[in-house]
Amino acid sequence: MTTPRVLIIDDDELVAATLHAMAEAVGAEAHATSDSDSFFAALEQWQPTHILLDLNMPNLDGMEVIAELANRGVEAGIIVVSGVGRRVIDAAARTAAARGLRVVGALDKPFMIEDLELLLSSRDPLTVPLAPLPRSPRPTDFHVSASELERALAEEELFLVYQPKVECRTRTLAGFEALVRWRHPEHGLVMPDRFIPQAEECGLIDALTARVLELGLAWMADWDRVASGDGNSLRAASTLSLSVNLSARSLTSASLISELEARCARHGIPPARLILELTETATMADPVTSLDLLTRLRARGFRLAIDDFGTGFSSMVQLVRLPFSEIKVDKSFVMTAAASLESRKVIRSVVDLGHSLKLTTTAEGVEDEEVLSLLRELGCDLAQGYLESRPLEGEVAAAWALEHFRADEARRVAALRELAMLDTPPEPRIDRLTRLASRTCATPIALVTLVDAERQWFKSRRGIELAETPRDQAFCAHTILCEGLTVVPDAERDARFSDNVLVTGAPFLRFYAGAPLHARDGSRVGALCVADHAPRELSRSQLDTLLDIARQVERELNEQATAANAHGLLPRAAFEDSARGALALCRRVRIDATLMTLEFAPDSPMVDSDALTQLVEGALRGSDLVGELGPGRVGLILLSSAGAGASAVRHRLASRASAVDATLVGAIDVRISVSRAREPLDLELLFRGAAAAAPVRLGESAAVG
Repeated sequence: MTTPRVLIIDDDELVAATLHAMAEAVGAEAHATSDSDSFFAALEQWQPTHILLDLNMPNLDGMEVIAELANRGVEAGIIVVSGVGRRVIDAAARTAAARGLRVVGALDKPFMIEDLELLLSSRDPLTVPLAPLPRSPRPTDFHVSASELERALAEEELFLVYQPKVECRTRTLAGFEALVRWRHPEHGLVMPDRFIPQAEECGLIDALTARVLELGLAWMADWDRVASGDGNSLRAASTLSLSVNLSARSLTSASLISELEARCARHGIPPARLILELTETATMADPVTSLDLLTRLRARGFRLAIDDFGTGFSSMVQLVRLPFSEIKVDKSFVMTAAASLESRKVIRSVVDLGHSLKLTTTAEGVEDEEVLSLLRELGCDLAQGYLESRPLEGEVAAAWALEHFRADEARRVAALRELAMLDTPPEPRIDRLTRLASRTCATPIALVTLVDAERQWFKSRRGIELAETPRDQAFCAHTILCEGLTVVPDAERDARFSDNVLVTGAPFLRFYAGAPLHARDGSRVGALCVADHAPRELSRSQLDTLLDIARQVERELNEQATAANAHGLLPRAAFEDSARGALALCRRVRIDATLMTLEFAPDSPMVDSDALTQLVEGALRGSDLVGELGPGRVGLILLSSAGAGASAVRHRLASRASAVDATLVGAIDVRISVSRAREPLDLELLFRGAAAAAPVRLGESAAVG
């Protein structure tokens, strides 16, 4: 087999050098460059067999490189590499394949050297699923004249209204959709369906889109300034997104990306806060070009939504083919959901499909509480419609948002205080989860934090001496603003944190990843986070595990706050729920867990006396979970613990029981079962009282199985 010759382009010289070393380590010849000019020079002179291409380039981005490689008829195998997310990378690979390039693979940073070796040894191109390339639909005739529309643009008769989008679970404000209107001097208010098609037909759509973007981004910048001066309750303001509709005709504009970036920069709005909405048919005019452009938009940080989903003939094809970040359920299904079983089935299918592709799901046309409750039950992420608010003009929308944020923050702080955990001592079971997060993510710092109106307080901490920080210094104050993970690869390069005293001084944080923690009503009251003193990234598996551990922390915090009985034990239902979550987590991260049951003799004073409370407080508090399974039966779970942990608990139990009443030692049966990482234990046996291990008396020796 011919030795692979790998040409590498990555704008980060250190990363390029690392990729160069990896390629040589698997037996390939390698040449690395960090700029497009030297890359194309090496391409002609060196004639590589493979090209390792990063999508994020400062001058000529990866998609432009792909286009140029296609123009030159390059036959080298293409390996697309980036850290922008798997969907974007896959879309880039589809673009390259659609342009006739030989794509042999796609790698999501960081990747293992074995992954690179496998792709370099492959002789077959990657099978990239490509959608059929449908023809453009024929335009229809319209009645608004081009001259009238030109005059409206010149006279600034077009204006925007803003409709809120809220989280279904908590009704927290997530963003606004900007909708264009025409205030005609003679005909009054003209709705967009009367003039948008004509703007597309007569070549004015780019000018109209530019007007919408300018008005919308200026409004967002004004909103940020107003909200930032309104006190601590409105810190969430800077997370609001703005959705803007994008025409299919705009996808052919060569200057669209540069104009979008320039407008965002001029108004100080990060691209991630701008969502570009397209209908299903918008990308059909020139599928290859639209795939190329939309992939580049996503790589630059913009978000994309597919609008009116379910009404076009190629919904599934478009959704899989293009790198969308949001899917919007058409209002025709949402508005009939209460009365139509078919509509409810469609909504459920769209939500499930969206989540399986890791897309945000939004329902349009939500007009009553019954439908919102249904959406919440189905797991839909966002809702938009008259139930929350009609579209509002700029100043009214800003005032509405201010009041909404104040009420939301008051509700969030109230939910936090109901947990009754601020300034309470750390607990071993929470500490174990913090240590598990640190170990799984290989970070020196891990924290469980609660964020109130003015500060963040550490319920559990590892690798840091601080007990609390002001809220305006807290990374976790950003995490509680939105669903999902907040990841900061390098705080010194992030404008939100570069001047933070926790970055510029001790503990000198550079990396952060946090998952929000929810109270029972859905309010985000804190975060589970990991941090490091050096910049870094986490793998997708590590991030998913961090979310899993956060869900377990949530269960622990909420069960402790609301379910403990007079003996300090969880009731059976709460214990079962938490136990299943804990064991599922153990299986995911491949650690053992120990299950124990204590069965007291029916005539034992422990069954219904204060002696049980004394025993629990003295001997069982080190367990991760302690629950009452029935009269005289107590269940315990120890995470990341095999026989030694169970034996230690047994010894403490025997000692405490002797101190309370010497006769108790002979009146308590103990069952111990270890759930091995690769051998899940059947919890149903435990809950039915038929634990796998045979009982032994507390004072006797027992083999752990």
